[in-house]
Amino acid sequence: MKQRIVSDHFPFVLQAAVDGVGVCLMPTQLCQEVEGRGVLRRILPDYSQPGRPLYLVYPRNRYLPRRVAAFRDAILESQQGVKFR
Repeated sequence: MKQRIVSDHFPFVLQAAVDGVGVCLMPTQLCQEVEGRGVLRRILPDYSQPGRPLYLVYPRNRYLPRRVAAFRDAILESQQGVKFR
């Protein structure tokens, strides 16, 4: 199968799939809204890519700026149900 579009910009890839350009491989959480509206349909429900580790490194014993704390909290909230070490 020849690729028509290659991009690392998820919103662009998602919109291309919505516009009927073809199929896409996307993180599930980015497709939930359009899939829920019936705009896209999952065609390989048993297929998944292995996840990649996400590291959030910050000094624990120092003052943590509000922006960094808000970013950390948003990341953790978006990953509810994911096991962390």
